[in-house]
Amino acid sequence: FPMAGSEKGDKRIEHIRDTVKRRVAPGIHGLSYPGAASIAIGRDDDTRAGSVGELRRQAGYRPVEAKVKVFVISQAERMTREAANSLLKVLEEPPPNNLVILTTERKGELLDTIVSRCQSVRFRDLSETQIADLLVERGGEWDKKGNHTPVSREAAVLAAALSGGSLTQAQDLVNDVVKIRNQALRFLSLRPGDPDFHKAVADLDKNLGFVSGEDGKPKGLKSDRRSIELVLDFGILWLGDLLRAATGSSLPLINQDRKGEIQEQAARFSVEEIRRRSTVLEDARSALRGNVYRPLVLYPLLHGLSQEKTAT
Repeated sequence: FPMAGSEKGDKRIEHIRDTVKRRVAPGIHGLSYPGAASIAIGRDDDTRAGSVGELRRQAGYRPVEAKVKVFVISQAERMTREAANSLLKVLEEPPPNNLVILTTERKGELLDTIVSRCQSVRFRDLSETQIADLLVERGGEWDKKGNHTPVSREAAVLAAALSGGSLTQAQDLVNDVVKIRNQALRFLSLRPGDPDFHKAVADLDKNLGFVSGEDGKPKGLKSDRRSIELVLDFGILWLGDLLRAATGSSLPLINQDRKGEIQEQAARFSVEEIRRRSTVLEDARSALRGNVYRPLVLYPLLHGLSQEKTAT
Protein backbone atom coordinates (compact mmCIF):
# COMPACT_ATOMS: atom_id res chain seq x y z
CA PHE A 1 0.00 0.00 0.00
CA PRO A 2 1.13 3.60 -0.50
CA MET A 3 3.76 5.04 1.82
CA ALA A 4 4.83 8.64 2.31
CA GLY A 5 8.35 9.16 0.97
CA SER A 6 9.38 10.88 4.20
CA GLU A 7 8.84 7.73 6.26
CA LYS A 8 12.09 5.82 6.65
CA GLY A 9 13.53 3.09 8.84
CA ASP A 10 11.73 2.42 12.14
CA LYS A 11 9.06 5.03 11.37
CA ARG A 12 8.23 3.18 8.16
CA ILE A 13 8.00 -0.19 9.89
CA GLU A 14 5.79 1.28 12.62
CA HIS A 15 3.46 2.77 10.01
CA ILE A 16 3.19 -0.59 8.23
CA ARG A 17 2.35 -2.42 11.45
CA ASP A 18 -0.26 0.15 12.47
CA THR A 19 -1.91 0.08 9.05
CA VAL A 20 -2.11 -3.72 8.94
CA LYS A 21 -3.46 -3.79 12.49
CA ARG A 22 -6.28 -1.42 11.54
CA ARG A 23 -7.12 -3.46 8.48
CA VAL A 24 -7.60 -6.68 10.42
CA ALA A 25 -9.47 -4.99 13.31
CA PRO A 26 -13.20 -5.77 13.68
CA GLY A 27 -14.46 -2.29 12.74
CA ILE A 28 -14.77 -0.55 9.37
CA HIS A 29 -11.69 1.45 8.48
CA GLY A 30 -11.09 3.71 5.50
CA LEU A 31 -7.39 4.39 5.06
CA SER A 32 -6.33 7.65 3.45
CA TYR A 33 -2.91 8.80 2.35
CA PRO A 34 -1.35 12.19 1.58
CA GLY A 35 -1.17 13.17 -2.06
CA ALA A 36 2.55 12.40 -2.23
CA ALA A 37 2.22 8.83 -0.91
CA SER A 38 3.19 6.15 -3.41
CA ILE A 39 4.20 2.52 -3.84
CA ALA A 40 7.90 2.56 -4.72
CA ILE A 41 10.41 0.00 -5.90
CA GLY A 42 12.49 0.24 -2.70
CA ARG A 43 16.14 1.12 -2.19
CA ASP A 44 19.12 -0.64 -0.61
CA ASP A 45 19.36 1.99 2.14
CA ASP A 46 15.67 1.71 2.99
CA THR A 47 13.56 -0.96 4.65
CA ARG A 48 11.95 -2.46 1.60
CA ALA A 49 8.87 -3.67 3.47
CA GLY A 50 5.79 -2.74 1.49
CA SER A 51 7.70 -2.04 -1.72
CA VAL A 52 7.62 -3.73 -5.12
CA GLY A 53 11.26 -4.68 -4.66
CA GLU A 54 10.33 -6.67 -1.56
CA LEU A 55 7.43 -8.31 -3.40
CA ARG A 56 9.77 -9.46 -6.17
CA ARG A 57 12.20 -10.85 -3.61
CA GLN A 58 9.51 -12.74 -1.70
CA ALA A 59 7.91 -14.06 -4.89
CA GLY A 60 11.18 -15.78 -5.72
CA TYR A 61 10.93 -17.99 -2.64
CA ARG A 62 8.94 -21.21 -2.62
CA PRO A 63 5.89 -21.30 -0.31
CA VAL A 64 6.58 -23.04 2.99
CA GLU A 65 3.43 -22.91 5.11
CA ALA A 66 0.87 -23.03 2.30
CA LYS A 67 0.54 -24.12 -1.32
CA VAL A 68 0.18 -20.56 -2.64
CA LYS A 69 1.53 -17.14 -1.63
CA VAL A 70 -0.79 -14.17 -2.16
CA PHE A 71 0.38 -10.57 -2.60
CA VAL A 72 -2.14 -7.72 -2.49
CA ILE A 73 -1.14 -4.32 -3.90
CA SER A 74 -3.68 -1.84 -2.54
CA GLN A 75 -4.35 1.36 -4.52
CA ALA A 76 -2.16 0.05 -7.31
CA GLU A 77 -2.56 3.27 -9.31
CA ARG A 78 -0.19 4.88 -6.79
CA MET A 79 2.76 2.79 -7.98
CA THR A 80 5.55 4.93 -9.35
CA ARG A 81 6.39 4.28 -13.00
CA GLU A 82 9.66 2.71 -11.88
CA ALA A 83 7.82 0.37 -9.49
CA ALA A 84 5.18 -0.54 -12.09
CA ASN A 85 7.85 -1.43 -14.65
CA SER A 86 9.65 -3.49 -12.01
CA LEU A 87 6.42 -5.38 -11.27
CA LEU A 88 6.15 -6.32 -14.94
CA LYS A 89 9.01 -8.78 -14.39
CA VAL A 90 6.77 -10.76 -12.03
CA LEU A 91 3.62 -10.42 -14.15
CA GLU A 92 5.33 -11.49 -17.38
CA GLU A 93 7.01 -14.55 -15.89
CA PRO A 94 5.18 -15.24 -12.64
CA PRO A 95 6.98 -17.69 -10.34
CA PRO A 96 4.89 -20.81 -9.67
CA ASN A 97 2.46 -20.87 -6.74
CA ASN A 98 2.16 -17.07 -6.51
CA LEU A 99 -0.97 -14.95 -6.84
CA VAL A 100 -0.63 -11.17 -7.24
CA ILE A 101 -3.79 -9.07 -6.70
CA LEU A 102 -3.88 -5.37 -7.62
CA THR A 103 -6.79 -3.30 -6.32
CA THR A 104 -7.74 0.11 -7.66
CA GLU A 105 -10.69 2.44 -8.08
CA ARG A 106 -8.99 4.17 -11.03
CA LYS A 107 -7.98 1.50 -13.51
CA GLY A 108 -7.28 4.13 -16.16
CA GLU A 109 -4.30 5.39 -14.15
CA LEU A 110 -2.50 2.04 -14.35
CA LEU A 111 0.06 1.47 -17.09
CA ASP A 112 -1.41 -0.30 -20.12
CA THR A 113 1.36 -2.88 -19.84
CA ILE A 114 0.18 -3.71 -16.31
CA VAL A 115 -3.50 -3.93 -17.25
CA SER A 116 -2.82 -6.15 -20.27
CA ARG A 117 -1.08 -8.72 -18.08
CA CYS A 118 -3.86 -8.94 -15.47
CA GLN A 119 -7.33 -10.43 -15.41
CA SER A 120 -9.85 -7.71 -14.50
CA VAL A 121 -12.51 -8.48 -11.88
CA ARG A 122 -15.09 -5.74 -11.30
CA PHE A 123 -17.03 -5.37 -8.06
CA ARG A 124 -20.39 -3.65 -7.84
CA ASP A 125 -21.22 -1.09 -5.18
CA LEU A 126 -22.84 -2.48 -2.06
CA SER A 127 -26.58 -1.92 -1.81
CA GLU A 128 -27.92 0.48 0.82
CA THR A 129 -29.41 -2.47 2.72
CA GLN A 130 -26.07 -4.29 2.77
CA ILE A 131 -24.26 -1.16 3.98
CA ALA A 132 -26.83 -0.52 6.71
CA ASP A 133 -26.55 -4.15 7.89
CA LEU A 134 -22.75 -3.92 8.03
CA LEU A 135 -22.87 -0.62 9.91
CA VAL A 136 -25.13 -2.13 12.56
CA GLU A 137 -22.88 -5.18 12.83
CA ARG A 138 -19.41 -3.61 12.57
CA GLY A 139 -19.75 0.16 12.36
CA GLY A 140 -19.50 2.86 14.99
CA GLU A 141 -16.68 3.27 17.46
CA TRP A 142 -14.41 0.51 18.79
CA ASP A 143 -12.07 0.97 21.73
CA LYS A 144 -8.65 -0.63 22.12
CA LYS A 145 -10.16 -3.53 24.09
CA GLY A 146 -12.48 -4.43 21.23
CA ASN A 147 -15.62 -3.06 22.88
CA HIS A 148 -18.18 -1.76 20.41
CA THR A 149 -20.51 1.24 20.65
CA PRO A 150 -23.54 0.00 18.66
CA VAL A 151 -25.01 1.92 15.73
CA SER A 152 -28.77 2.48 15.64
CA ARG A 153 -30.69 1.15 12.67
CA GLU A 154 -32.01 4.65 11.93
CA ALA A 155 -28.51 6.14 11.74
CA ALA A 156 -27.26 3.22 9.64
CA VAL A 157 -30.05 3.65 7.09
CA LEU A 158 -29.41 7.39 6.83
CA ALA A 159 -25.65 6.97 6.41
CA ALA A 160 -26.13 4.20 3.84
CA ALA A 161 -28.45 6.39 1.77
CA LEU A 162 -25.76 9.09 1.58
CA SER A 163 -22.81 6.77 1.00
CA GLY A 164 -22.96 6.37 -2.77
CA GLY A 165 -22.26 2.65 -2.33
CA SER A 166 -19.13 3.21 -0.22
CA LEU A 167 -19.00 1.43 3.13
CA THR A 168 -16.14 3.59 4.42
CA GLN A 169 -17.95 6.80 3.48
CA ALA A 170 -21.01 5.55 5.36
CA GLN A 171 -18.82 4.80 8.37
CA ASP A 172 -17.45 8.36 8.28
CA LEU A 173 -21.00 9.70 8.56
CA VAL A 174 -22.76 7.23 10.84
CA ASN A 175 -21.65 8.52 14.26
CA ASP A 176 -23.08 12.02 13.70
CA VAL A 177 -25.49 11.47 10.84
CA VAL A 178 -28.70 12.17 12.81
CA LYS A 179 -27.29 15.39 14.29
CA ILE A 180 -26.08 16.52 10.85
CA ARG A 181 -29.47 15.67 9.31
CA ASN A 182 -31.31 17.73 11.92
CA GLN A 183 -28.99 20.68 11.37
CA ALA A 184 -29.44 20.43 7.60
CA LEU A 185 -33.22 20.44 7.87
CA ARG A 186 -33.14 23.47 10.20
CA PHE A 187 -31.02 25.32 7.66
CA LEU A 188 -33.39 24.45 4.80
CA SER A 189 -36.30 25.83 6.84
CA LEU A 190 -34.78 29.35 6.88
CA ARG A 191 -36.33 32.13 4.83
CA PRO A 192 -34.60 34.86 2.78
CA GLY A 193 -33.59 37.73 5.04
CA ASP A 194 -33.69 35.58 8.17
CA PRO A 195 -31.29 37.18 10.71
CA ASP A 196 -29.96 33.72 11.60
CA PHE A 197 -28.85 33.03 8.03
CA HIS A 198 -25.16 33.96 8.36
CA LYS A 199 -24.83 32.21 11.72
CA ALA A 200 -26.45 29.11 10.22
CA VAL A 201 -23.93 29.08 7.36
CA ALA A 202 -21.05 29.45 9.82
CA ASP A 203 -22.43 26.57 11.87
CA LEU A 204 -22.59 24.41 8.77
CA ASP A 205 -18.90 25.00 8.07
CA LYS A 206 -18.00 24.38 11.70
CA ASN A 207 -20.02 21.19 12.22
CA LEU A 208 -20.20 19.66 8.75
CA GLY A 209 -16.88 20.76 7.35
CA PHE A 210 -14.42 18.82 9.47
CA VAL A 211 -12.60 15.80 8.12
CA SER A 212 -11.44 13.24 10.69
CA GLY A 213 -7.93 11.91 11.10
CA GLU A 214 -7.03 8.27 11.66
CA ASP A 215 -7.60 8.73 15.40
CA GLY A 216 -11.14 9.95 14.75
CA LYS A 217 -10.38 13.52 15.82
CA PRO A 218 -10.85 16.52 13.49
CA LYS A 219 -7.66 17.30 11.59
CA GLY A 220 -8.79 19.98 9.17
CA LEU A 221 -11.58 21.47 7.10
CA LYS A 222 -13.19 20.13 3.99
CA SER A 223 -14.25 22.63 1.37
CA ASP A 224 -17.29 24.73 2.29
CA ARG A 225 -18.87 23.34 -0.87
CA ARG A 226 -18.91 19.86 0.63
CA SER A 227 -20.69 21.04 3.78
CA ILE A 228 -23.47 22.53 1.65
CA GLU A 229 -23.60 19.42 -0.56
CA LEU A 230 -24.38 17.40 2.56
CA VAL A 231 -27.24 19.77 3.38
CA LEU A 232 -28.64 19.38 -0.12
CA ASP A 233 -28.28 15.59 0.02
CA PHE A 234 -30.24 15.44 3.28
CA GLY A 235 -32.89 17.72 1.84
CA ILE A 236 -33.31 15.51 -1.21
CA LEU A 237 -33.62 12.40 0.98
CA TRP A 238 -36.24 14.17 3.10
CA LEU A 239 -38.30 15.15 0.08
CA GLY A 240 -38.01 11.58 -1.19
CA ASP A 241 -39.63 10.43 2.05
CA LEU A 242 -42.36 13.06 1.64
CA LEU A 243 -43.06 11.76 -1.85
CA ARG A 244 -43.28 8.17 -0.59
CA ALA A 245 -45.72 9.21 2.12
CA ALA A 246 -47.79 11.42 -0.22
CA THR A 247 -48.16 8.71 -2.87
CA GLY A 248 -48.70 5.82 -0.46
CA SER A 249 -45.54 4.04 -1.61
CA SER A 250 -44.66 0.72 0.06
CA LEU A 251 -40.95 1.64 0.08
CA PRO A 252 -39.59 2.20 3.60
CA LEU A 253 -38.81 5.73 4.78
CA ILE A 254 -35.18 6.78 5.09
CA ASN A 255 -35.92 9.13 8.02
CA GLN A 256 -37.79 6.54 10.07
CA ASP A 257 -37.24 8.39 13.35
CA ARG A 258 -39.27 11.38 12.09
CA LYS A 259 -42.12 9.46 10.52
CA GLY A 260 -44.85 11.57 12.18
CA GLU A 261 -43.37 14.83 10.89
CA ILE A 262 -43.02 13.36 7.38
CA GLN A 263 -46.65 12.30 7.33
CA GLU A 264 -47.74 15.76 8.54
CA GLN A 265 -45.78 17.56 5.80
CA ALA A 266 -46.88 15.06 3.15
CA ALA A 267 -50.50 15.92 3.96
CA ARG A 268 -49.74 19.64 3.68
CA PHE A 269 -47.85 19.60 0.36
CA SER A 270 -49.06 18.42 -3.02
CA VAL A 271 -47.00 15.90 -5.00
CA GLU A 272 -46.24 18.65 -7.52
CA GLU A 273 -44.90 20.92 -4.76
CA ILE A 274 -42.66 18.16 -3.38
CA ARG A 275 -41.26 17.56 -6.86
CA ARG A 276 -40.77 21.31 -7.40
CA ARG A 277 -38.76 21.54 -4.20
CA SER A 278 -36.68 18.53 -5.24
CA THR A 279 -35.88 20.31 -8.49
CA VAL A 280 -34.79 23.42 -6.55
CA LEU A 281 -32.36 21.31 -4.51
CA GLU A 282 -31.07 19.43 -7.56
CA ASP A 283 -30.45 22.68 -9.41
CA ALA A 284 -28.57 24.08 -6.41
CA ARG A 285 -26.39 20.98 -6.22
CA SER A 286 -25.59 21.18 -9.93
CA ALA A 287 -24.64 24.86 -9.56
CA LEU A 288 -22.47 24.08 -6.54
CA ARG A 289 -20.60 21.37 -8.42
CA GLY A 290 -20.08 23.84 -11.23
CA ASN A 291 -18.08 26.03 -8.81
CA VAL A 292 -20.70 28.77 -8.68
CA TYR A 293 -20.00 31.27 -5.85
CA ARG A 294 -21.70 29.84 -2.78
CA PRO A 295 -23.92 32.83 -1.82
CA LEU A 296 -25.24 32.81 -5.39
CA VAL A 297 -26.39 29.25 -4.72
CA LEU A 298 -27.74 29.63 -1.19
CA TYR A 299 -29.92 32.72 -1.55
CA PRO A 300 -31.85 31.45 -4.61
CA LEU A 301 -32.08 28.05 -2.89
CA LEU A 302 -33.81 29.45 0.20
CA HIS A 303 -35.95 31.75 -1.94
CA GLY A 304 -37.11 28.79 -4.03
CA LEU A 305 -37.95 26.72 -0.95
CA SER A 306 -39.85 29.61 0.64
CA GLN A 307 -42.31 29.86 -2.26
CA GLU A 308 -44.62 27.41 -0.53
CA LYS A 309 -47.54 25.96 -2.43
CA THR A 310 -49.64 23.85 -0.10
CA ALA A 311 -51.93 21.03 -1.11
CA THR A 312 -55.57 21.89 -1.77
